[in-house]
Amino acid sequence: MKKTIFFVVLIFIFNACGAVEYTVFNGFSHANLRKVSWSNLKGFKKDSLTRSFQAFKLACTKTSKVSYLTQSCNNTTKYIDAKKFFKNNFTPYAMYNDSNTNTGLITGYYEPLLKGSLEQSRTYRYPIYKTPKDLITVDLSSIYPNLSNYKLRGRLVGNTLVPYYSRKNLQNSKHLKAICYVKSRINRFFLEIQGSGKILLKNGNTINVSYADQNGQKYISIGKTLVDMGVMKEKDLSLQNIKRYLLRHPRQVNNILNSDNSVVFFSQNKGEALGALGVPLIAGVNIAVDKRYIPLGLPVFLSTTNPINKKIKINLLTIAADVGGAIQGKVRADFYFGSGQKAASLAGVMRENGLMYILVPNSIAVTF
Repeated sequence: MKKTIFFVVLIFIFNACGAVEYTVFNGFSHANLRKVSWSNLKGFKKDSLTRSFQAFKLACTKTSKVSYLTQSCNNTTKYIDAKKFFKNNFTPYAMYNDSNTNTGLITGYYEPLLKGSLEQSRTYRYPIYKTPKDLITVDLSSIYPNLSNYKLRGRLVGNTLVPYYSRKNLQNSKHLKAICYVKSRINRFFLEIQGSGKILLKNGNTINVSYADQNGQKYISIGKTLVDMGVMKEKDLSLQNIKRYLLRHPRQVNNILNSDNSVVFFSQNKGEALGALGVPLIAGVNIAVDKRYIPLGLPVFLSTTNPINKKIKINLLTIAADVGGAIQGKVRADFYFGSGQKAASLAGVMRENGLMYILVPNSIAVTF
């Protein structure tokens, strides 16, 4: 097995109150971290953590050979009590922004159901694309280990790698192939935002599609576009409100959707919704993260609020199993609500502040 050396660095960020000290595990995460006690994780003591343990073991089917998770994954067979497993194998660290704040944006996503066909027609016009063969992905980690979480995507023009086609210019590619076709370009767009979904075909069969790759272009929120246009206020942004505006203004749809240069490509799978980690997503347990700061497969304790009933607190141990173009930042997560109308209702309005605690494997955690 390839051995990875992790460097623990104390960094100081200066603000109006003076220097703030953080721990950064280089080669593992670029997050600003502060070690805390388990008592800081409100709700951790009350939860049996059974579903979290199941999700972690499922993630281990993909991460057991990752150096910093090998020992923890191997230890799953030695425990029946989930709480003892996590407390004996991990150390909790609070996550902070560069501004010395520890709250971040927690949004939600779900698995949508679209009507579609394997053949294109006037009714089913909009393709769900596979990854194009001319999309080149360059993994920089072999040359620059510190850039292990960064990938460069583009296409070759002669011997030069240039940016891949944006959403607006995607049809210029001669390598596009569709998995299937759907009725609504708006629903197709939101399928990209969610990252996976089900397609109900005309013959009654259902196929599952999940995130395969992305064109490398920067994600731009169409919610921000609507705010910049002056047609919606930031406090009113939700999936439901955005979709409602697009349906009422069909002539503006192309320009609004094209303001997001990013395009997601899909693959067809036989099982449930798959996250970027390659394992089935579990509703209420998995989250999408920015893997520059949270490696996939890692447990993350989340403390936030139910978006519909603010009196209901969400305090639970989640497992990072997915990514998303909009999920960027040191304290940022997208909570997976599952499938169905209830999940869609919750995910569409989920835009809450939250605290995040990353559980660092004891194999690399350092006691100060």
